[in-house]
Amino acid sequence: MSALKLIGEVVSIGDMPANEVPQIAGVPHVLLAMAGGGTLLISGMTREECATLGRAFARTITVSFEVPA
Repeated sequence: MSALKLIGEVVSIGDMPANEVPQIAGVPHVLLAMAGGGTLLISGMTREECATLGRAFARTITVSFEVPA
């Protein structure tokens, strides 16, 4: 069962730059621009997991958070 579904455009993939977010510099991330004007930062993935999203750059994707039935 999907508890939350978010749709946004991938605007950044990689490591957080130290000058923007020093407390999590070097942390792999994906940043989505949401249709409503907000942004969603997803961190905690490995660099390999982020790299698999490379082909999604500048494309709209759906992020779904699942809850076991």
